[in-house]
Amino acid sequence: MRQLVVIVMLLFTYWNGKIDSSTYIGVIEHQDSLKVNAFIVLKNHCNSCHKIKRKASVFTLKNMTRYSNAINQQVFIKRRMPKGRTNRLAKTQEETLKIWLSSLKNP
Repeated sequence: MRQLVVIVMLLFTYWNGKIDSSTYIGVIEHQDSLKVNAFIVLKNHCNSCHKIKRKASVFTLKNMTRYSNAINQQVFIKRRMPKGRTNRLAKTQEETLKIWLSSLKNP
């Protein structure tokens, strides 16, 4: 049921453009909130290009964990992503992704 609430909220906010993590505070548990916060970063900074150039790898809540190793490689190790000045990650957004990635290694 909790996942359904999150999905409905994300679908609703998806149509309204960029989404903000404050929408979900108190609605979902810690582990889920880490994932949702990371998804917000991926949606706002990665999916705009991935929708055009890499349609098979558009990030969703359902598939993002599968891409976690690639995200870590491209964003933090190789520093190739996200591309473009407008898609640069702020330090807080990088931290959000790092915290989510580390939670996958230490559930």
